[in-house]
Amino acid sequence: MSDGGCLKDLQWCWYGLFVGSPTATEVLPRLFMGGLNRDEKFYARHSITHVVTLCGYGPPKYLSLQKMHMPMSDCPCSDVVTRIRPIVQFIHKGRLQGGGVYVHCLRGVSRSSAMIIAYLMAVFDLEYDEAFRFLKSKRWCAFPNPGTTRPV
Repeated sequence: MSDGGCLKDLQWCWYGLFVGSPTATEVLPRLFMGGLNRDEKFYARHSITHVVTLCGYGPPKYLSLQKMHMPMSDCPCSDVVTRIRPIVQFIHKGRLQGGGVYVHCLRGVSRSSAMIIAYLMAVFDLEYDEAFRFLKSKRWCAFPNPGTTRPV
């Protein structure tokens, strides 16, 4: 995967640094999304058992959590097609087991939004626009970029 072409789209790549919110949002019961959160009390307070990390940094390694680390570029040219199914399955498995699931990227704006939308579409058989509107009603700064939504 080459992200060289992303230089022309820096407005997307940096959008979350200015607008995003590291604060977690509960999208559905036991399904949270947000930015990087290294506060171990957060995971305990919300009974988080599964974490999907879509950026280079995740929760503290010493926390006993089921972790999926799938770093991806936050640019319109990102290739996320091969990552959607395993991420959706991991989220669903965590929720079916009764645990809390936290899906995060750096700021909780684009990459995590795209994967939550993919999950909503897969599990609730929603169209993209329906899933996006639902997510936006829960998290005001949800704004997946075109590179992460094209395959969804």
